[in-house]
Amino acid sequence: MSDSEKAALLGASMPYAPTPTSISISTPAAGHDRGRRFPQAIAHRGYRATCPENTMLAFTRAVAAGADALETDVHLSRDGVVVLSHDASLARCFGRRQKVAECTWSELSTLRTLRAPHEPMARLTDLLRYMATPGLEHLWVLLDIKQDDPIDDLIRLMALAIREVAPSPSVAWKERIVLGCWTAACLAPCDRHLPDFAISHIGYDLKYARQFLAVPHVSFNLLQSILMGGAGHAFLRDARAAARPVFVWTVNERAMMRWAIRHRLDAVVTDDPPVFRDVCCRYDDDDDDSPADRLSWRLLLVVWCLRWAACVWSVVSGWVGLGPPPVDRAWVEMRRAREERAVMAVGVGVMAGAMPGAAAGAGAGPGAMMTAGPGDDGHGIRLGIL
Repeated sequence: MSDSEKAALLGASMPYAPTPTSISISTPAAGHDRGRRFPQAIAHRGYRATCPENTMLAFTRAVAAGADALETDVHLSRDGVVVLSHDASLARCFGRRQKVAECTWSELSTLRTLRAPHEPMARLTDLLRYMATPGLEHLWVLLDIKQDDPIDDLIRLMALAIREVAPSPSVAWKERIVLGCWTAACLAPCDRHLPDFAISHIGYDLKYARQFLAVPHVSFNLLQSILMGGAGHAFLRDARAAARPVFVWTVNERAMMRWAIRHRLDAVVTDDPPVFRDVCCRYDDDDDDSPADRLSWRLLLVVWCLRWAACVWSVVSGWVGLGPPPVDRAWVEMRRAREERAVMAVGVGVMAGAMPGAAAGAGAGPGAMMTAGPGDDGHGIRLGIL
């Protein structure tokens, strides 16, 4: 059974795969409004263009500015608290020559960002409590799992932090949290500690990313420049054929945003969500060859350099043994077998619900898993894996 057939069976009955429902924006065209589906706006480390990154101020302002989702990074403190920081070091953001892992939470909580207005560091639980606020049920988050901490410990403590915060009554956390994994080393720990949560492969190597097409229902969050060429277009075709969402990072130039819209990506990770929404509002399908779509020589050079840097690093790291571990095929087959059993169980429940007298048993069995996810309102995301 193909991924699309499984999605057809399960998609209406339970949160299934990380499939963002693109935001719908009325686009001015020929003197009248015209509805169109656009990529979602994922706020990179919050509203980083105007606020200190990965702070609660950055997250709240991103949501106020219209972001559909948040992206943030997780690390561990010395005493096992999951904190939100892109860097393993405190130097760039907090001016302290120590690593996050060398400090306890009581020490980290006293720090303030170098960038005004000098905000404190946030914990994962702080962000989840904010997301549990009534009225924010549509909001989801992509957690970038950094490789500096022991992976199993980090994901285990993430699971504890998630369980510590009560979700919104109508939406479970597994429908609002995506686990961002750079390497296959994250897959087994995610399956062990957060088995029902969606996974997105974060990366800049198309050859390595292709390995994750074998893993059921993994989405992709890729460096935009590696998709801007023949190999990238081929990857997009294959990802769409497998019903896999594709996000791109980090997109701050208007021409690059238009490229993402034109190629119908599922989401754009950006430092400036309002700019992306403005680009969406101004976008017209009839203007694909407009000057706004032409990349400047500076942007073309940046794209070329990034693509070659990613390629060179992939080759060199493989030669010297620093490359990421391959996807474990045996583990993938185990997952697929478990998924097939779950699909069959749901199919039996659906058929049983169609039989005479099924109403008397409503609410029992696999059919009871039929719940509306936040994606149903056109602004959220259906998340989760079996």
